[in-house]
Amino acid sequence: MLLPLLTLALGLTGCSGESPAPQDPPSSAVPPTAQFGSVTLPEDPGPLVDTITKQVKAAGSVHADIVSGDERGSADLRTDSVLPMMTVTINDASPTHAVVLGGVVYARTEGSEVEPGRPWARLVRQEIPTAPQEVAAMLTTLLNQIEQALKQVSADTGLGLVRDGVFTRDASSEKLDGVPVRRYDGTTSGEKLPDKKVAKSGLDGIGWTLWVGEDGLPRKFSASLKSAVSTVTYSKWGSPVTVAAPPANQVSSLD
Repeated sequence: MLLPLLTLALGLTGCSGESPAPQDPPSSAVPPTAQFGSVTLPEDPGPLVDTITKQVKAAGSVHADIVSGDERGSADLRTDSVLPMMTVTINDASPTHAVVLGGVVYARTEGSEVEPGRPWARLVRQEIPTAPQEVAAMLTTLLNQIEQALKQVSADTGLGLVRDGVFTRDASSEKLDGVPVRRYDGTTSGEKLPDKKVAKSGLDGIGWTLWVGEDGLPRKFSASLKSAVSTVTYSKWGSPVTVAAPPANQVSSLD
């Protein structure tokens, strides 16, 4: 199962508190290409996260690649919108694709259709029909999988762990794929995690490593719980990203 990395789509996109009601989204959104300069990176978790959050929102967009055990995924997302806005692909035996726009999740699994000629499902949890039961179960499982992937790629996931954690060693300078970065190693106790099962299990918590560029933008975040390791790699900060809902005639109405 993918580890929830507690702060980098919902936090990257600036969401907090109760989400606005879903609404019909615009057809697409493309941020301008951003330019970044160097920033001073604080050595304390809270101020460091504040600096990164500011830079992430200013960047406007990012590409993320996810590795968690045998699972793989990728996403292109906007980081300057109130509601999550991204495209996601989960690469398993039957790849799943999703578009998140305007508070609505559109999803399809390769090789299957929700109804003939309509491979995409419009997923809003409160709108999933209760019957037929097998369809409701399939759509609920699909939405859960997509939401888990969103937590993985969101910068907020990693940043939450950092803010609530402690550094286990001094920050160090190194190169990641030839680019200078600052490396931060730390741990977050089970009591600080949203999922209280970790604390109740007796495990100490989650260990993590965050690599940040000189521009204050995350380049990589890795978290581990016992032998389970999840890693998100971030690239293409500020590159134009188009997020568009699938054609209406390919989306199941679920009526």
